[in-house]
Amino acid sequence: MSASLAAAVLDGLGLLPANAQNAGTTLPALSWPPLVAGLTEGSVRTTGGGWDRATSPSSRVTLFAGPELTIAGLAATVHAWLAAIPSPSVAVPDADATARAVLAYNLTDLGADSIITASAAASPARFPGWQVGRAVPLPVEFDPAASTPAFVTDLTLWNTLAATAGTAQDSLLGYPPELLRSPVAADDRVWAQGAVAAAADVAALCAVLRLATLRNPSGQVFRTLAVLLEIDQGSDSDRAAFLTTLINTTFAADELQLLATLSAGAIVLRALYRRLGAVPGSADVTAAIDALNSALGLPPGVSSDLTQQGPSVVPRELVASPTWRVRADATPKPGYDVNGERTDGYHDLVLGRAIYCGKVGTYPVKLNTVPVTYRRFTGPAYVGNSPWKAATFIAANSGDINAGADARLAARLAVVAAIAGNEGNVDAVRLQDGAILALGIQQWSANSDDELTPLLWQLLQTAPDEFDAHFGVYGLGLRLSRSLSDGSPGAVTMVSIPPGGAATAMPSVPPSKPEAPPGRLAFFGGIQADPLTYTFVGADGTLTPWAARVRFAELASRTLQILEIAEAAHRFSKIKDAGWKFTAVPYTVDQLITSVQGAALLLDQHINSPANALADLKAALTVAGTPVTGADGKLADTWLSTYEAAYQAKIHYPGDDATQKIKNTRQGRILAQSLSTTPRSFVGW
Repeated sequence: MSASLAAAVLDGLGLLPANAQNAGTTLPALSWPPLVAGLTEGSVRTTGGGWDRATSPSSRVTLFAGPELTIAGLAATVHAWLAAIPSPSVAVPDADATARAVLAYNLTDLGADSIITASAAASPARFPGWQVGRAVPLPVEFDPAASTPAFVTDLTLWNTLAATAGTAQDSLLGYPPELLRSPVAADDRVWAQGAVAAAADVAALCAVLRLATLRNPSGQVFRTLAVLLEIDQGSDSDRAAFLTTLINTTFAADELQLLATLSAGAIVLRALYRRLGAVPGSADVTAAIDALNSALGLPPGVSSDLTQQGPSVVPRELVASPTWRVRADATPKPGYDVNGERTDGYHDLVLGRAIYCGKVGTYPVKLNTVPVTYRRFTGPAYVGNSPWKAATFIAANSGDINAGADARLAARLAVVAAIAGNEGNVDAVRLQDGAILALGIQQWSANSDDELTPLLWQLLQTAPDEFDAHFGVYGLGLRLSRSLSDGSPGAVTMVSIPPGGAATAMPSVPPSKPEAPPGRLAFFGGIQADPLTYTFVGADGTLTPWAARVRFAELASRTLQILEIAEAAHRFSKIKDAGWKFTAVPYTVDQLITSVQGAALLLDQHINSPANALADLKAALTVAGTPVTGADGKLADTWLSTYEAAYQAKIHYPGDDATQKIKNTRQGRILAQSLSTTPRSFVGW
């Protein structure tokens, strides 16, 4: 089979070619502990493999598979560890034998023992336990409490394991792990409900969660969060019993320490920690808090507020090589993996999932005409996957978005859907201009306190586990600073919570300024090379992980998806709440802009150029002339039509010499919707 055909077959199976580990020295896997050094021979009790404490009571070196890892590639590194043992008592197994021993040690845990027979051919489909993020424990023991752990193994055991495996499973050794599927909230909830219902008691449920979490923290994290939501429905005493049993009895101390070093594991521990602070105190609760303080690296003896104090243990994401993360753009059409993500271009791993980040480009902002000066922003931008278009999502989820069939909300949603093509889909992301980071169907931006942060604040209040899984675990916090008249968040300050440090507010700048606030720029991985040059691309060609993190949040969080639509419709309330004054006439914006098309034009400008909207509305009054009212005292339809036409002509957007082109493109998309221009046809105010 040719290399290109093999790659096509793997891509069709949702896998990726796994040869990058042979091109460099970095193993595409995370290890716990992070570094193995000074391996010696000694007595080893972990002869049973897997995570059964009865047969494997000791702490072991564990590897977590990245998307490029194979058992054979893993074994090449492990073989080098074994070969470095001074004066070995028996022969060191070669690399092939080491690979067979690794597989034999994990055969039952990977689910391969029951599906491989002498007459059945091996294939990825018949190796279901081998997934990205899968834990691969090794018969290498150490003391996690020691400041410099001594790593011990038994070469006789390695040779015995290799002989037991033989060559029957050799075809499995070269397979890369299967990509993790993106979570589906409804499926995770069903799994959680089933796990809770099937458990005979709290201890049994905790045992199920422990084993699933240790086997693949990335694959299990959202299911575990779903179980916690089920437990939240119980009494205070039931919640306390579950939390303390899981932490004090079910997980061993070294297992908690292991989980704290992984992004997915840390999310689970943080969710447990927050809940411990909300249950009645007891000796068991205190012991559980102490155990998590130790694992997360928090001050001992107290329950810390994770919104004010960052754990000192820095969780790690699964690794992938720059070659995997930066791929050539497809010509002419890209391929797609099992999650519907493009297989070409820039990627990153987020909780073990392969996420496409968008195409990298440079966006110029013109500062001066003479001399011509530009500020340039280089980074990724992606409009999002087509199934996530706003109109499609709103139509498919109307029951959740507008359960009461409210006519006012329906009118707003129709306009939201009509203009969304100017910004992006539900999963859109952009790190390519002065907004620093922007996301979603209205490109809510991170450089100010009144765009992205109010949306994220609602996620934090509505689904704190989801906020923490996608933002909090990476050190992002929020502080409400101003509410609107309807009680919704008007301004929310962005906060950095560094590892082991206290929360610090990150100042914003007014949206009208092109400068990126330095604190926020650095937080999201941007670099200001000089006064005119900003970039979100590293020296090795890879991107800041925030492009992938944001897209994954939009794809994985059902709550964030619904909130995007709600916040998009709520922009009309924000416009009214701004209290714009038109000194020439005693009218408000909702009395001046009354047609569906006029509402769409205004909403679009408020998204893309909010600082210009009021000025253009005022300028249109000069063109339209003195307002004309009818016998009922209301503005006449003919004058309203004249005014909206004048406003349409006055609308302008920030940009460079292509400003008119930008305007024509944006307005063209809106006008192509054939929205009603009849005065008072928009009932969404």
